[in-house]
Amino acid sequence: MRFKRIALILGFAASFISACTSLGEKGKETFPELVTTDTQTQTTIQIVSPTNLQFFASLNIPVKVTVSTVSNIESFLILWCPGEKTTTNLIGMDVGKSGSITLSTNLLMANEGTYYLWTKVILSGGYSVLSRPILIQVYTNVAKVPAPLFSPLPGESANPITLSLTTTLPESTIFWTTNNWVTVHSGNSPVSLVLGFGSYEVKAYATKYGYIQSDTIVGTFTIRVASPEASPAAGAYTSAQTISFSSATTGASIFWTTNNWTTSSTGSLTLSSGWYTVKAYATKDGALSITNSWEYSISSSGVATPVFTPPAGTYESATLITATTTTEGATIYLSTNGTTWIQTNEIMLPAGIWTLSGYAEKDGLKSLTNQKTYTINETKVATPQFFPTGGTYPTNITVTITCATPGASLFWSTNEGANWHTSSSLPLTAGTYTLKAYATKTGLLPSFTNTISYTIEDTQAPSPGGIIQVSNIQNSSAVVYWPAASDNSTSFSYLRYLVAYTTNASLIDTLAEVTNAGPGVSVIGWTENMTSTTLLSLFENTTYYVNVAVKDNTGNTSLYTNAPVSFTTLSSSQPNGLFTIIFSNWNESRTLYLPGDHNNWDPNSVTLSHTAGATSKISFSNTVTTTVISRGTSTTALEFKVINNPNWIDQWIFTSWTRVGPITLYDSGKQIAITCDNNDVVTVLFDVGNMKIVATVEARP
Repeated sequence: MRFKRIALILGFAASFISACTSLGEKGKETFPELVTTDTQTQTTIQIVSPTNLQFFASLNIPVKVTVSTVSNIESFLILWCPGEKTTTNLIGMDVGKSGSITLSTNLLMANEGTYYLWTKVILSGGYSVLSRPILIQVYTNVAKVPAPLFSPLPGESANPITLSLTTTLPESTIFWTTNNWVTVHSGNSPVSLVLGFGSYEVKAYATKYGYIQSDTIVGTFTIRVASPEASPAAGAYTSAQTISFSSATTGASIFWTTNNWTTSSTGSLTLSSGWYTVKAYATKDGALSITNSWEYSISSSGVATPVFTPPAGTYESATLITATTTTEGATIYLSTNGTTWIQTNEIMLPAGIWTLSGYAEKDGLKSLTNQKTYTINETKVATPQFFPTGGTYPTNITVTITCATPGASLFWSTNEGANWHTSSSLPLTAGTYTLKAYATKTGLLPSFTNTISYTIEDTQAPSPGGIIQVSNIQNSSAVVYWPAASDNSTSFSYLRYLVAYTTNASLIDTLAEVTNAGPGVSVIGWTENMTSTTLLSLFENTTYYVNVAVKDNTGNTSLYTNAPVSFTTLSSSQPNGLFTIIFSNWNESRTLYLPGDHNNWDPNSVTLSHTAGATSKISFSNTVTTTVISRGTSTTALEFKVINNPNWIDQWIFTSWTRVGPITLYDSGKQIAITCDNNDVVTVLFDVGNMKIVATVEARP
């Protein structure tokens, strides 16, 4: 594109000067675009930017012009003049284009100040077209006036308001309109205007000499008479009621009717026995509110008339209607034909037009009969229903999901629709759930999604798994073990256990005593998934009592026994080198063979057999020495294998088991070595249920 500055001949300049003198005011020019149309040449010149009375904080002014014509353009000029509008001040740019044109460019103004800007198009045949001039203010490094502020903020009000417009820049002038600049008002900040009943779009901007004009703010204000409220609320009553009406609009007059405006009144309304549809509206200063409507049932029998949920109307699928009465203990009867009555408070209405009737009865007295019409258009699958209904429950429940549309497919989710399932029932354990369900059927629209919430309170304590047992009793220690407990909501591996032991059984024979141990009671604190422990630092030749408590994740606790298990520690004169094997397998009957190493033990020499749920053990006194066969070829460790068959087959592999204590494995994880010294007390527990080996080594004095 070619641009050049040109000197204009005096004849053209004279016509331009006259054009400069016609300035528009905001609200009277086309805003924000200026358009000039010449009917003779069918030419339109449109200045898109800048706009009339616009301020710029730069000498480089962006301009966009659009020219359309049916004749050829010989020359296209952008013209401007500063300040005094003399012929010597005219400046121009020849775009040098022909035909239709859309141009975006920047104009460099020589100095700060006020400029008038217009365009001229010279057409073939000597015709020319001028646009209307616009006024722009050009400054550098000039601040913009802050936009005005509304007080109160735009919105709705039940009473007329005084609207204040302010700007934070002192001595600013605010211009505003309520009819899109048809009428423009102005005043020094702050200014105020009164808005009566009606709807208003208020526009405003602020100016100050030496500043760029502010942004225009726009706010919508709606002032309407507030609809009446009725007290007491609509519903079913068993005695006459006096209804009073009120409106949030100060001084409003309220009119009500009970016969659809055949007659109307003001003031309060007294309703005796019967059905009433009450309507009311409020008025002030010629403005009317929206009319509100309420339905009242006054039953003189003392039994409140049932109300239906959802209300009468048209529904797209089979709909469950629930009837309720405020009379406690009353029985509800429903009918769809006015003849056959069913004692129920719920009824599912399939496709069709139904007149549903209902009344309540108590002690031989009947309420008024409620009668409503429902239209069921079966274009949509019925919304699924949940039983029991949502709420808080003290223990686990199973939720059943049903759909009244025969043959519909059910889908439910407990994670906001991330995963959908298709069964019709769902067991819920302790926790909070948001359950969603919808249904589909070929030929019908999918149902609405029903959403319901459940809270299952875990008040059920864990169930202890069996009896407490004590093994490997020494003069200063003993091993205590017990079957794992079970719980309705917490996995067995997350249950926690507490062990309390003492020399006085009466100190640990209740749950409170065990979980809040007093003087004379020793405790091994709450430990997750603990089903055995070793009691240490015991007195020799002393009778001890032990008890176990179990706790789930929500804090419910149980006690294994009210009769603590007793055991007596050994005296120092008892045999040294005690070797004890304990075998616990709770799920089935098994026989355990301990053949020792390949060099010594006979597989038939040591066996432990027991039925499911039992625990077997065997002890060997004076066997932990350098000379006994259980020690094998090692002088620092007991070595032995555990097999399931005396013929050296079905050998146990312990690499995947949890191992506790000084246990090492070799021979592909089939043989066990337990490091110890001569005459140590060694106990090994094979806990098959939890795949755990626990080895305890206690040095003898």
